Amino acid sequence: MATNRRQRSRQAELFVRFSRPVIPIDETHRLVVVAVTFIAALLVLGTWACSRQTPREGSARPLRFTPGSGPIEGNRFVFIDVEEPAAAIGTASIACQFGQHAASPGEYDATSARYLCRTPAHSRPESVTLTITLDGAEFRLPVRYVYTTQGSTTEGSDAPVTEVDVPKFQHQVKRVRDLIPSGVALCAVLKNGEPVGWLADAMARAAKIDYFCVPNAQDGIALREAGVDAPIMVLYLTEASYVPVLLHYNLEPAAYSLAWVEEANRLLQRAPGILKVHLWIDTGMSREGVMPDDALALARAVKQSPKLHLQGIATHFCCLEKGDLAAIEKGNLDNRTALQKHRFDEAVEAIHAEGIGRDAIIHASASDTLRFGLTPLYYNMLRIGGMLFENPSPEHRNYTWKTRILQVKTLPKGWCIDYGCAVTAKVDTRVGLVAHVPNNEVTYLVRGEKVNKLLDHEYVITLDISHLPDVREGEEVTIVLPDEEVLRRPPAPNSPLDSSWSSAPITLRDGAGFNVPH
Repeated sequence: MATNRRQRSRQAELFVRFSRPVIPIDETHRLVVVAVTFIAALLVLGTWACSRQTPREGSARPLRFTPGSGPIEGNRFVFIDVEEPAAAIGTASIACQFGQHAASPGEYDATSARYLCRTPAHSRPESVTLTITLDGAEFRLPVRYVYTTQGSTTEGSDAPVTEVDVPKFQHQVKRVRDLIPSGVALCAVLKNGEPVGWLADAMARAAKIDYFCVPNAQDGIALREAGVDAPIMVLYLTEASYVPVLLHYNLEPAAYSLAWVEEANRLLQRAPGILKVHLWIDTGMSREGVMPDDALALARAVKQSPKLHLQGIATHFCCLEKGDLAAIEKGNLDNRTALQKHRFDEAVEAIHAEGIGRDAIIHASASDTLRFGLTPLYYNMLRIGGMLFENPSPEHRNYTWKTRILQVKTLPKGWCIDYGCAVTAKVDTRVGLVAHVPNNEVTYLVRGEKVNKLLDHEYVITLDISHLPDVREGEEVTIVLPDEEVLRRPPAPNSPLDSSWSSAPITLRDGAGFNVPH
């Protein structure tokens, strides 16, 4: 039986072997070639992927780059420190990619012993990833490159960059919008200089902004070029020679004299469009606007102009206080605010009595009117600036302004401090030096603790760090703007966004994802 089983198994094996389809020799050769080619391709791809993602041991690799920030206009060198074999220094091929921009080739600079790449122009101030490719190996650096507004600090200096926390800023804008009664328009005042276009965009994404106010035509143009289509009023005084520009960009200037109206008419006589203007009345501020007794004549001149439309009638209060509401309700003209309101109302009534400007926007008040609840001064629209930029609390700021200690040393007892040696060190004093902070009223924090300032020459500031004996060069310093409680005088900006004198470069941070596209 065993013999029979072996015979049947042998027969089954022969049946399977000879029943398989026979592959011709040419076909077999073709399959072998395809397989070999496929395996070779995989090897090439694998080698390429490894060279892109996992650099070979001993190959060139970037260590760091400087400077870490630059203006959005681009065209600035970034110096890249590269670790490479001694025999190959300066021979690597390099390319740099900033964010989503196309990678661009760099070069070796023998003078600095660094590789150089130029920054491309970028659309907005924000941080971007920097990816460096060296000899085909790709490196995404852990530190981001920061695009900023230009600022007015020294080129190439260690000036601190202000990073704006956009979500916190937007939260404050929405809070202010919610405080304004329905039927009263919100005019957001942007007079901090830069970056007006991006701040306007952030505001518009947070709440309904009916109007924007800017201090000059250039900022109004910047808003238009940033895509803002809301009405834009140019505050203060704009020369009549600018009216063709104002008309082109649909900006609404102040009409402040009969001579201005006459010149505007002459310059626009061939233009098909109509320029909207706001008639400003000086009711006790001694700034822009006609005197109350001259307001009706100016309104008549605008009414008679074929090229001008009276879009608004405005004034500005000088001395708003918490107790003004009671004085206004009682008609107490000994109160400065009540007196200004009385003068303004009389001028507006006289204009309306002649059928002029009955559809014009009446606006007179700024942030303190809303802050103090002075509802009779709301009129048709509130011009809110400072309140939009306030921080929720001293601990929760809408910005981060930081620099680093560049030098640490100890001043011996009796050592002169500042010109004239008016002050000397009382004891041996350990100090840290920072640079290029364009404001002498800020507070400096090291490790969260306030440090006293011994000397401030803007370009060099000397801080007393005696109570922090282990602080070293390179340590971070937080810069905090003052608030009115500290200075005991309003208004005091507590955000660089509401500081016309703040010249630090600015960048934006939109939440965890860094930047929200728009």
